[in-house]
Amino acid sequence: MRSIDREKLKNLREQHNWTQRQLAELSGVASTVVSRLENGNQKDCRVSALVSIASMLGVTVDSLLEDQSIEKLQGLIPELRILITQLSNEPDSVQRNAVGILRGLLSSYG
Repeated sequence: MRSIDREKLKNLREQHNWTQRQLAELSGVASTVVSRLENGNQKDCRVSALVSIASMLGVTVDSLLEDQSIEKLQGLIPELRILITQLSNEPDSVQRNAVGILRGLLSSYG
């Protein structure tokens, strides 16, 4: 079973400039649910709550779930993992620009 990605949830909420309480109220869920999900104290919730949260954030439910390929990122330093997670929420054009920048950087080392 896939868990809710707490970093994605927090980043999306912050992009809307909402507090945890505001997101909870707009979604019709208890503010403690949003808080526990973001803090990692709760890995899942009722499907109806998840659908409501995703809808308010303007994303799909699937996008709030942890990507199982995240395990492949475990060898990276925490800052890079966070940056990649943040980048995953950006449009394709931004992601492609980031790939080009990273390729250029890596080629300068090799």
